[in-house]
Amino acid sequence: MVRSGRSSKRAQILEAAQALFLQNGLRATSMEAIAQHAGVAKPTLYKHFADKQAVFDALLTRLLADLRQIADAALSGPGTASERVAAALTGKYKYLFNFLEGSPHAAELYMAPKRDSAESLEALDRWLKLEIAEAFADEGRGDGASLAPLLMATAEGISRHVTHAAEIGPAIRFTVDRLSRVD
Repeated sequence: MVRSGRSSKRAQILEAAQALFLQNGLRATSMEAIAQHAGVAKPTLYKHFADKQAVFDALLTRLLADLRQIADAALSGPGTASERVAAALTGKYKYLFNFLEGSPHAAELYMAPKRDSAESLEALDRWLKLEIAEAFADEGRGDGASLAPLLMATAEGISRHVTHAAEIGPAIRFTVDRLSRVD
């Protein structure tokens, strides 16, 4: 029972921190503000997290796990390699778009200092590139390793220039279809 209370406090803190990071940005959010918004005492906050970076890292870990699950489900689903890759990239970038939508600090949060651990956006992208290459290789295509970074860069560019999440899927599907055609 104590464990679930601890988990619930931790979840409460993370939800408060996420709201404040999106509203005020990483730099402008203090541990004191997180504690106050979460409705916990500062000692309780520090029992769960050593500092603001630890809070951000916990949120990033949760976000990365969600993104990996979305991409993995799409890549292991039905369809051709192009369809599965388009679904994985669409899922990833729609999730990020919706997560950051409306935040005046989206760029700061997206470009926040990267960690050197396995839990980073770069590690997720390395994994996704390998998975995309493998999806094409499974169909007998030898160009997946060169196609993967191009498709990922294009999908990221699309996600940064759309104004609505609904625009992401059609644009990524079109791009993946065109760039992955075998002539």
